[in-house]
Amino acid sequence: MIEDKWLSDQLGIKSFFLKKNFNTNLKKIKNLKNKFFFVTCKVGTKSKYNKILIKSNFSLIEKNIIFKKKIVKNKKKLSFIRLAKRGDQRQILQIASEAFVNSRFFKDANILKKKAIKLKRNWVKNYFLGKRGDKMYVSFQKKEITGFILVIKKPKLVIDLIAIKKKFQKRNIGTNLIDYCCNENYNFNYLYAGTQKSNIDSLKFYKKNNFKKDSIVNIYHGFFRSKK
Repeated sequence: MIEDKWLSDQLGIKSFFLKKNFNTNLKKIKNLKNKFFFVTCKVGTKSKYNKILIKSNFSLIEKNIIFKKKIVKNKKKLSFIRLAKRGDQRQILQIASEAFVNSRFFKDANILKKKAIKLKRNWVKNYFLGKRGDKMYVSFQKKEITGFILVIKKPKLVIDLIAIKKKFQKRNIGTNLIDYCCNENYNFNYLYAGTQKSNIDSLKFYKKNNFKKDSIVNIYHGFFRSKK
């Protein structure tokens, strides 16, 4: 079990990520001395640990569908997309504040909405601090940022976040950002992305852009109080 210090700072309580050795780590949870703490974990939908986690007072927050898309270089002229600059930060953070309402942090009733908004803003801000993500590409119209895509390149090429400004949605900006990302990273075989099973618009978006379902994972949250 690993402490996520960044998430601890965002939520204001000790936060941990439960990985392998579930049985051993579930026992550790009972012995933690923190008054109140948060634990998250991801397991496959067919894992035997789904029942164990429910019995251990974890809540299934979402089913996350992982998609992948074969990268093919395209010939689109995408002159309205470029790498993000430090001067874009304010506009990008504003877009992030209004997006991602289907994320697990918004779905968890134990997490205040204002904390979920702050968390996603700071998630994006970490890119500009050099703490998260490898590349961020932005779409723009004159001086206005219309959307962005943040990708991680190790070991796979993965979309960490993608968001379009509300007034520019339904204009194929998301598709163009993905096409640009593929052109810039054609040395990879696939582009991966994850979204919530309940996020119908997002599912339609990825299918429209030729992503194929790769796997499904269950994401659990647990809030616990120490008995000591």
